[in-house]
Amino acid sequence: MPANTLGRNIFIIILTCEAVLTRQYDPGNDVIVTIEKEPLSHVGSEIVCIDSVETTSLLNSANQTNMGEQRVAGVRESLQWEILKSIVYGGLIESITSLGVVSSSAGAGAATSNIIAIGLANLIGGLFIIGHNLMDLKNLGSNEVNEQEDRYQKTLGRRDNFSLHATVSVLSFLIFGLLPPVIYGFSFRKSDDRDLKLAAVGGASLICIILLAIGKAHVQSKPYFSTVFYFFSTGVIASGASYIAGDLISKLLQKISGFESSLSFPDLKPTEPAAWAIYRSVEI
Repeated sequence: MPANTLGRNIFIIILTCEAVLTRQYDPGNDVIVTIEKEPLSHVGSEIVCIDSVETTSLLNSANQTNMGEQRVAGVRESLQWEILKSIVYGGLIESITSLGVVSSSAGAGAATSNIIAIGLANLIGGLFIIGHNLMDLKNLGSNEVNEQEDRYQKTLGRRDNFSLHATVSVLSFLIFGLLPPVIYGFSFRKSDDRDLKLAAVGGASLICIILLAIGKAHVQSKPYFSTVFYFFSTGVIASGASYIAGDLISKLLQKISGFESSLSFPDLKPTEPAAWAIYRSVEI
């Protein structure tokens, strides 16, 4: 039975019980019961008012639930964007830097083990730099005026999640910085062909640079093509210039070392001890 019909019936029964009963007797001793009914014009309005209150409360609770769900979804989406920003911040520039270090070392003719050692040393030194940059970004961003956009908010996200941003950025820095020296050291180990190793390192690093550039364009709402082209060309130029510089500097150092060796005096060979002893014995 619908709720409106049930409420109306209950209200009619209550009004019936409270009605005024008038008994009249006729000559045949029959009892005539007259029931005075009150107008029911207000019943529907009261029920409608009750129903409208219940409906309003249900709508309010539903709206609050939807708002809560939207708020939770917004927080999750914001957190995902902040993680992506941190990955891009820690990995993009380090991918280009590490590729340049490996290319310059290979151009200089360094051994594979030395290139791995140089890449790891560069990575360890870069940890202090990225840590300083993160702290500097956090401290300087809080002093900006309200009219300007907060640099920290634009680069990484909410300042309250600094621990998350720093952790993800450092992990991204280590992972993308390790790829070039590791790939160079463990690819083509049998042939140990320097050109093939450099091709493998360059291909893997450029793929990482493209993916990170796409992420940067996505989180900062920049044009995808121009952003990817800029960082891709930067990686190619940095790798090529580093390789050529390493080769030229190595040849220059070889010439300098050869020039210094030509100026060195020849070693004086000592006389034979036996001949010197015979000469001394004859003289005596």
